[in-house]
Amino acid sequence: MGMFSGMMFCADCGSIMYQCRATNFRRDQEYYLCSGYRKSRDVCGQTHSIRTVILEELVLQNLREIVSFASQRKDDFVKMVMDADMRQRNRGLAKRQKTLADAEKRIAELDTIFKRLYEDTISGKLSDERFQKLSADYEKEQHELQELAAVLRGEIEAEERKSANVERFLSVVERYTEIPELTPCILHEFVEKIVVHAASDPKGKNRTQEIDIYYKGIGALEVSKVTSSRQE
Repeated sequence: MGMFSGMMFCADCGSIMYQCRATNFRRDQEYYLCSGYRKSRDVCGQTHSIRTVILEELVLQNLREIVSFASQRKDDFVKMVMDADMRQRNRGLAKRQKTLADAEKRIAELDTIFKRLYEDTISGKLSDERFQKLSADYEKEQHELQELAAVLRGEIEAEERKSANVERFLSVVERYTEIPELTPCILHEFVEKIVVHAASDPKGKNRTQEIDIYYKGIGALEVSKVTSSRQE
């Protein structure tokens, strides 16, 4: 297995990218390809591929820059990570909170409806058969809402507890002040995942391709979005 296996993803369809190699390939011919594109053009309409040697060069170069920045300008690095984390968190948190509030409101309404149905059944205004049908429908809706609310509460609590794990990242940086080469150990110490965008002008002379590198605990920063602009 290549050292990037399991951590490469297509930017468009989200499918995992796998390494393509053959016995007659030179090392510089090995590449990663989107599994969604390989499966069906309906899953992914554009080819997302990148040669392994170019990927290694991009990740190594960016990792060196990140480590240098984090070790030499610690305060600036922490501020940058925290600001980026706050922007990402605020985008999803408000939406989840509103969805949870709507779900909880409807759950309370259903409790009131159950009570009225029961009272109507006792008083004879509603037949047992009608009560069973209505209550089954409402119970199903309430159960689904309760499950949704539980998931949303967990996600909101996780977001509210979440703070960029800068200290952990900086502690790793201290162990790797110099990175002469990219090894599987170093890669997995620092990188969570890599997202590959489709190349522009893939067969032409002006081929460019964006790569987003997500670092563990701090995500993808502006400085971790790199571009390959060489002809493959």
